[in-house]
Amino acid sequence: MTRFIIVRLLQSFVALIGISVLIFLLVRASGDPTMLYRTSMSTEEDIARIRANLGLDKPLPEQYWIFITDLAQGDLGESLLGQRRPVTEMIWERLDNSLLLAVPAFLLSMIVALLLGVLGAVKRDTWMDNGVKFVAILGQALPGFWLAIMCILLFSVYWQIFPPSHMGDFSHYVLPVSTMAFFLLPGMLRLVRSSMLDVLDSEYIKMARIKGLPERIVIWKHALRNALIAPLTAAGMILAMLVTGTVVTEQVFAWPGVGMLMLDALFSRDFPVVQGIVLMVAAMVLLVNLLVDILYAYIEPQIRYQQM
Repeated sequence: MTRFIIVRLLQSFVALIGISVLIFLLVRASGDPTMLYRTSMSTEEDIARIRANLGLDKPLPEQYWIFITDLAQGDLGESLLGQRRPVTEMIWERLDNSLLLAVPAFLLSMIVALLLGVLGAVKRDTWMDNGVKFVAILGQALPGFWLAIMCILLFSVYWQIFPPSHMGDFSHYVLPVSTMAFFLLPGMLRLVRSSMLDVLDSEYIKMARIKGLPERIVIWKHALRNALIAPLTAAGMILAMLVTGTVVTEQVFAWPGVGMLMLDALFSRDFPVVQGIVLMVAAMVLLVNLLVDILYAYIEPQIRYQQM
């Protein structure tokens, strides 16, 4: 088990280094950030001084080395705009706002996915199962930004039930949380349903029914517990979907979170902020996948022996 964990840690570290190189090159290929400082009165000497102040006059390998050594010390750099604030500080002050949307949306989508997924699997090939599959397909077909805009038009403009944007009391959370939950629901729903179908067809479930156990005990105690292994292994994918939904939702609902901060940084070519957010998200996804792999290997010892 120790060897398995060490191998997974090394793989995650290599993946994070690769991601850091990729995002470092991509953000610099998007354009010259000194364009933000240029005016009609700017001279070449002014631009050269700005590039030197931002550290952009150095070769790319040297820029990356400075970036990675600062990163090893927990320093994500400074924003290129405004008062040159530390990127870490900018992310932390927005992270709470994003979590206020992401956590309730994740819990809501998980609860609904469990209920509908189990219902669809138990009532296989009935109108209930067809309804569950329709919800999953519909959720995957509808773009998240379109759904958010439609919610604003219906519930804020026409019916005037909920406020359209910004943070506030509980009513301000209803539309963005519901939109993000619906964005996450299809993937979770399909995972739970397909996993539940596989478990219900297994021999030990058939044996439990032959022994006369009540159906609710068979479904909710024995089948569901084993059916949750597949959604658990997809936790990294679910987290990535959650980040995507956060970016879209925050932008449409003008929610001051990390997703909106990243989009603003992209449009303004503030690449230290973009780098910091992408690396933070990548590290979170890798950490979740690492923990899931370790947990899964602990549950199924055969997995760790196959992958050594």
